[in-house]
Amino acid sequence: MDAMVNAAPPDLLSPEFARDPYPIYRTMRNDFPIHHDPRLGWIISRAADVREALTHEDYSTATYAAVRELVGRSILEMDGAEHGRHRRLVSPSFRGRPLASYGEVITEAADELLDELATRPDPDLVRDYCALLPIRVIMGIMDLPRQDYTMFQVWYRAAADYVGNYTQDPDVAEAGLRAKRELDKYLQEVIDQRRAAPGDDLISSMCTATINDATLTDREILDFCSLLLAAGGETTERGLASTFRNLLDHPDQMDDVRADPELALRAFAESLRLNPPTHILLRRLLTAREISGVDVPAGATMFCLIGAANRDEDEFVDAERFDLHRTEIDVNTAFNAGSSHLSFGAGRHFCVGAMLARAEAAIGIPAVLRRFPVIRYRDGFVPVEEGMLTRAPRSLRVTLDPAPR
Repeated sequence: MDAMVNAAPPDLLSPEFARDPYPIYRTMRNDFPIHHDPRLGWIISRAADVREALTHEDYSTATYAAVRELVGRSILEMDGAEHGRHRRLVSPSFRGRPLASYGEVITEAADELLDELATRPDPDLVRDYCALLPIRVIMGIMDLPRQDYTMFQVWYRAAADYVGNYTQDPDVAEAGLRAKRELDKYLQEVIDQRRAAPGDDLISSMCTATINDATLTDREILDFCSLLLAAGGETTERGLASTFRNLLDHPDQMDDVRADPELALRAFAESLRLNPPTHILLRRLLTAREISGVDVPAGATMFCLIGAANRDEDEFVDAERFDLHRTEIDVNTAFNAGSSHLSFGAGRHFCVGAMLARAEAAIGIPAVLRRFPVIRYRDGFVPVEEGMLTRAPRSLRVTLDPAPR
């Protein structure tokens, strides 16, 4: 860092960062692994520092109180015993027999969307598939009526825009909060029904979950559903969008997945590493610490750059390259707390819905390749990533050649 002592660190709020953050991440890792931005907080970019911030008890998730209006006091901001209790009650709904039962829901949703996609005159894989599949799956595992798909899609988009509203646009904020109020009202009626007559769906599972006499309140279920819609839906959408973009950019690897559909999970995991849906996770430092040779005070807000850490050359060979065959990616651990990438977080706060995202990718990616033997960008189309906190292509306009039915 000596040669850079008089240089200013890169600016995360600059137009250059918005256009392409990856060269800036490289500069940060090499020359400014930690620095303080008075507008944001302390910014860390190396994998070792980011992993420690996500796993060490000196770091708190209390920074997520900022989105409490949208998702309530969610598992995102809980620490300690409160977090442990909530997670133990929620996580059984995303593993084992419940998770296995979601496969039929995912397959049905994917097939319906692909039927619709095949009729589009100007198909867009993001607009017509990636953005719709997670919401239909969430509604399916909650056992909610099909006629409410459009309404849920509106709520989802408003909530996702609220989370990414780092410019504090008041209209975007109000739309997100209005969606929260409407969703709460809608789901409260569902919760009342499922408490009276539980079924085999996600909401019934949360209504009946009990561990050592602990249960979830209506408010906690409502807030978790809001979180699942806002955060779970968007991250899966963006993860799928980036995976299809990477496969379109690497036709030889797309052919590999066609030949062996089980490779879809490797493509998804590698895309999560290379182009993570969430580029920044926040933490608050509880105790003063030295990080990469810099003393950081207690109470500091830490911007943990997942997008930079996942491309750390100390962790991954040829880290800027998409390679679904890379040895550092292990599909057996890529969707649990042992993951080499950090796109689902790490430690106690590892994403509780990671296995649901895994199931959606395992079914949803091969379904597209099976239905359309030829997929290529529409003539003249160039994909563009967008977003700061979350990031992915907003559009993938393609030409499709469907298989005979």
